Amino acid sequence: MSDSYDFGGVRLDQVERFSQAVTGGVVGATVIVFDRELRILVADGAAYVRHGTRAESLIGRQIVDVLPAEAWRRLKGRYEAALRGERSSFEYRATDGLGCYWVHLSPFQDELGEVVGGVLVSQDITERLERDEERRMEVEHTTAAFADAPIGMAAVGMDGKFIRVNPALCRMAGRTADELVGTDYRELIHPDDLVASAADLIALRSGKSTHESERRYFRADGSVAWALVSTTPLRSVGDRPSVLFVQVQDATLRRRAEENLHRRLRQQSAVAELGMRALAGGDLDELLEAACEEMARALEVELTSYLEVRPGGDELLLRAGTGWERGDVAHLLLPAGEQSLAGYALQSGRAVVTHDLREEERFDAQILRARGVISSVSTVVGGPAHAIGVLAVHAREPLAFTSEDVHFVQSMANVLAETMERREAEERIRHQAHHDPLTDLPNRPQFVARLEDALEASASRHLHPAVFIVDIDDFKAVNDSLGHEAGDALLCAIASRLREVVRDGDVVARFGADEFAVLSPTLRSRNQVHEVAERLLAAFARPFEVGAETHYAQASVGVCVAEDSSRAAEEMLREADAAMYRAKDRGRNRYELLSEAVVAKTVDRLRIHNELRRALANGELRVCYQPFFNLGDPVLVGAEALVRWQHPERGLLGPGEFLPVAEESGLIVALGEWVLREACAQAARWSDRLGDAPFLLTVNVAARQFATSTLPDVVRDALKRSGLAPGGLGLEVTEGALADAHADPEAALHALKEVGVRLLLDDFGKGFSSLGRLKRLPIDMVKIDRTFVDQVAHPDSHDSAIVEAIMGMARALDMDVIAEGVETEAQMTSLRGLGCGVAQGFLLGRPSPAADIDALVDRVGT
Repeated sequence: MSDSYDFGGVRLDQVERFSQAVTGGVVGATVIVFDRELRILVADGAAYVRHGTRAESLIGRQIVDVLPAEAWRRLKGRYEAALRGERSSFEYRATDGLGCYWVHLSPFQDELGEVVGGVLVSQDITERLERDEERRMEVEHTTAAFADAPIGMAAVGMDGKFIRVNPALCRMAGRTADELVGTDYRELIHPDDLVASAADLIALRSGKSTHESERRYFRADGSVAWALVSTTPLRSVGDRPSVLFVQVQDATLRRRAEENLHRRLRQQSAVAELGMRALAGGDLDELLEAACEEMARALEVELTSYLEVRPGGDELLLRAGTGWERGDVAHLLLPAGEQSLAGYALQSGRAVVTHDLREEERFDAQILRARGVISSVSTVVGGPAHAIGVLAVHAREPLAFTSEDVHFVQSMANVLAETMERREAEERIRHQAHHDPLTDLPNRPQFVARLEDALEASASRHLHPAVFIVDIDDFKAVNDSLGHEAGDALLCAIASRLREVVRDGDVVARFGADEFAVLSPTLRSRNQVHEVAERLLAAFARPFEVGAETHYAQASVGVCVAEDSSRAAEEMLREADAAMYRAKDRGRNRYELLSEAVVAKTVDRLRIHNELRRALANGELRVCYQPFFNLGDPVLVGAEALVRWQHPERGLLGPGEFLPVAEESGLIVALGEWVLREACAQAARWSDRLGDAPFLLTVNVAARQFATSTLPDVVRDALKRSGLAPGGLGLEVTEGALADAHADPEAALHALKEVGVRLLLDDFGKGFSSLGRLKRLPIDMVKIDRTFVDQVAHPDSHDSAIVEAIMGMARALDMDVIAEGVETEAQMTSLRGLGCGVAQGFLLGRPSPAADIDALVDRVGT
């Protein structure tokens, strides 16, 4: 081999070793290695010796000049594919009578994996073809021998039709030889296996020596059986097979045993999976649905159901299931008597198996028959002594459910029963820990927890929760004169009466002895406080019927109203208790508010309302703008519009001094529209100066504004008047506004989104929205509440983790984030470290008139 040829950086000794590795030990093999210009670099193998040509004389020549014409015609066009990294092979018979050859063409790569040439491997297969022909002739001479073979045998043409069959195959198929010969074997194959069988035939036609597979076929009676099929092609004188020799062994019993084993394993796995889910807790309806889905998969049926025994025991509710029509689950009711299948199972207290509902006479199965059910298994959940439901599987084709299948359904029912009984016991324990054992009313710890929740929610909803302590006057005399049993009965009657007279959402509790408490969490005015107190006193105006006895009672009521959310629950209880004793001191059978601050505050709110209405007409309101910056630059990226009141006597007032009154009175709608128009006009002026620089102006939307159906039109009008592009305006709404102000907040937000503006969720983290609900809302940006930013830099605070979690959630939902209330360098540094990109706060800029923001805008523009 000459050293003058360079093979793309690959050493020639490597090419030679490759050639020797390929041809070594292979009879009649030839290797030609060529470069991208089709020059031969290596030529080695028996074929060239056979032709009387020395391999060394081929080095450097074009491959087209040395190959036989027949080989080049088959090779032409394939070498380019090899240079692209593809492989191909073919057979050809030499016209010079020197035999038949198998040729394989593949790419050759250098050490870096780059294709720098091709490799042609050729092997003389003349002797192999001759052996195949001899084998075919041998089979032809011995066809009589397979007539007595214990396994099925057949000769099949390349068109797929039976040429010859033996008696064993006829017995397996349930057909005579005359019925099979001339029939396409694919007519016997199960439809689900036809594609695979067609692929088998194509592979055998292409030269595959032997193929084994398991396939399903139909017997003459229509039953389905399994067979292990081994197929060998018998070649003719040419290079293509002409007949397939097929051996068939019945595998039905083995396959059925395997399927039964797999079916049992699936069932055991389903029971274990359901048990794990039950132990993990979670929603009961989800667990019931999971049980039905697992049964459907394990038993390969479409229809499953869990029927819950309704209170009273006369009806069953379809609480979960698969395969039912839309609207059936949680709505379909069935009778619980013996006339229905489920009722029959309940009455019998055991599993009920029916193989054909069309012939069933023990019960009425009209509902199941109407849904195409033929076979069914139903079992009781909870046992006959305490049945809580019926679990069932239904098949729309005749199925012979085995004892293992019935045991599986019963095991699933046992898991559900144990889970529900355990949860019921846990719920009883929790209930007893938080409720009075005599009246079943919430106890003091539970009442305090509910009060704390109400106080926390009141800030964003502008509510004033009120506590009413109700103490029965002279109750000791009842116990002393009638006994404690009668006293307990009267307390239960009073508890029932109090529940009747309070408003929806109010909480009635018993603190002990003769003292009750009422929480009204959603009061907005002084009048509502008086209404609730008077209603409580009126509850004692009527006598109490306790058994055959009539008792009269009266009470003293003390009231405490939360003027703001900073009130402590225990403090309110103390003040309400003091007010109750004041009511007793003033004659009993009355109510008292300990403080007159609420009265003064109500008068003040009325005055503010009247003056605020005048301020709107006289132009006393002002719009200030608090900028927010990109923390990476920092550069101005937007501002929030904030309203201020230039009061003629009290000076400039912040929003906390008049917005609550505006929201309570409804004046916030007109005020909000004015702010929106002013802010859009100013944003349009800044947009002209900024050019293409991004800038977002945000405006707060109050709950009452959000509740109006005209808000999208108001926004469109403000944008049209100002000329501001919709994308330059953001509307901020709190979670409280979403919850309180609109029956369908998702639809309302989508209506605003159609206008083209950006939507921001303000004070994020303080509300109670779930992540599942948030991802359905068309929110573009969330503003992290300042309460989390305040302690974000403190080493012992968990707020940095909360901020990081909020930002991670926002990124997952493709939302932007703004951090509010940044007041220190440490906070800003921490926020940068957590990946927060945009922030606002006193450190970066206080709310200022538009003229003061102009300089920041001009700085961005330059």
